[in-house]
Amino acid sequence: MRTVVELRAAETHPLRLAVLRAETPTRVVEFPEDHLEGALHLGVLDGDELVAVSTWVPRTLDGCAGPAVQLRGMATAVHAQRTGVGALLVEDGCRRAWQHGADAVWANARDAALDFYRRHGFEVVGDGFVDAATALPHHRVVRRRPVRLEAGAEAALAAVPVIDLGGDRDEVAAAIDAACTHLGFLVITGHGVAREVVDRAWTAAAEFFALPDADKATVAMARPGDPYGYNGLAAETLARSLGEDTPPDVKESYAIGPAGLVPGPLSDDEAWAFSPTPWPDAVLPALRPAWSAYFTAMGDLAARLLSLMATALGLDEAYFAPLIDRHASAMRALRYPPLAGPARPGQLRAGAHTDYGTLTILLRDGHDDRPGAGGLQVRRADGRWIDVPTVADSFVVNLGDAMSRWTNDRWVSTLHRVALPSGRPTGATGPGETAGHVGTAAGSSGGAAGTERRSLAFFHNANWDAVIECLPTCLAPGEQPRHPPIAAGPHLMSKFHATVLDPGADLCPTGEPTPGGVR
Repeated sequence: MRTVVELRAAETHPLRLAVLRAETPTRVVEFPEDHLEGALHLGVLDGDELVAVSTWVPRTLDGCAGPAVQLRGMATAVHAQRTGVGALLVEDGCRRAWQHGADAVWANARDAALDFYRRHGFEVVGDGFVDAATALPHHRVVRRRPVRLEAGAEAALAAVPVIDLGGDRDEVAAAIDAACTHLGFLVITGHGVAREVVDRAWTAAAEFFALPDADKATVAMARPGDPYGYNGLAAETLARSLGEDTPPDVKESYAIGPAGLVPGPLSDDEAWAFSPTPWPDAVLPALRPAWSAYFTAMGDLAARLLSLMATALGLDEAYFAPLIDRHASAMRALRYPPLAGPARPGQLRAGAHTDYGTLTILLRDGHDDRPGAGGLQVRRADGRWIDVPTVADSFVVNLGDAMSRWTNDRWVSTLHRVALPSGRPTGATGPGETAGHVGTAAGSSGGAAGTERRSLAFFHNANWDAVIECLPTCLAPGEQPRHPPIAAGPHLMSKFHATVLDPGADLCPTGEPTPGGVR
């Protein structure tokens, strides 16, 4: 059992110094700020062992109207992030700071810790600098006291909105703007995608996962880090894309790339995104045509959504068109198997993560999303996880990191996950299915632990060489962009590679090991 406790300064020094010496070339042996009046020392006890510490020091902060607190210590050290104790320290320390009247918490963060801080509500402010003690690049990060939400904003955060794309364009754009500002998630109807295209793709995905393991292995990813092909159970940990070290996700997947959209000539890195898809033509010839048609339909729908988003952002409706005409998108079918035993601590069907590209379009099965059913969940700005509703003939759309950067964080790329089930009944169906079809591979335990889930995700990305930088309508007079420009392709590749596990991953709670050689 881990608990956060208050400590004396002397109790924090040995652990802080040991971690510093292990992680950075530093000679710091004294922490004089620890002895300032009002300094608060927090530690995490794992049983009787002190495993992480931090210090919260009263300081002034330029640009903050009221009192501020500086966070120091090991909350973002590598071991603290991997074990989750850093998150405990940050969240508990911020709560105590607000209770004692602070208007902001700030820290000097190493480059490697920036993603950690962003996940916990901090923003990067000012230019970077080199820390004198460690000779490492640092940035100042600030988390301001939460603003009390107005009634309209609270309502916007209460549930994922359902938006009919067939309505008045300006009204639809306004609804999209509100959804992307508050949650970064929406459910769309009136999308115009032909039902037969959807049903054929969904059926082909179900037939693929029903194949014997030996047949699925014929289209396996040849090596960890390949973008397309079959990925077996326990082969990926999505939370790693944000620096979290959690148990492997409880899922298997099969992914395809942008066939027919290959530009040329290609750099070595770009060739990775446009590498050939291994198709199971010999054992499932219907899959390639069904998925190719669906991939094209999703690309068209993504372009329509981005046109509406351009209108919502005050841009010309064709603004994004030249940036996505060679889009390096991917599509992935996912199967979340039933559980045969208890999960490992911290394990999920899909760990908490943000998506990397412009937007994701998701088709899900029809299982209910009541608490405990083990479905898709979104984390609100206030930290609460909410379920994404199931709506007939709809898609779930969420923003990726590229769109958040494009809009200077006006729109949000939101943490989401697929939870593990806990005792709900089975029996709902997916697109084009009859009752019982979904459960054919799941067994018949009668409870959510025996429930299989499936989904089909289209991850839309901009052109490989498209520059993601602050849009002109998202920068107020006198304001500076919060993020430096990045090329869409290399950003995508670096995030993807961070999620892939090395060979020899642990068993899943399904009782099934990762198939030999299948990553």
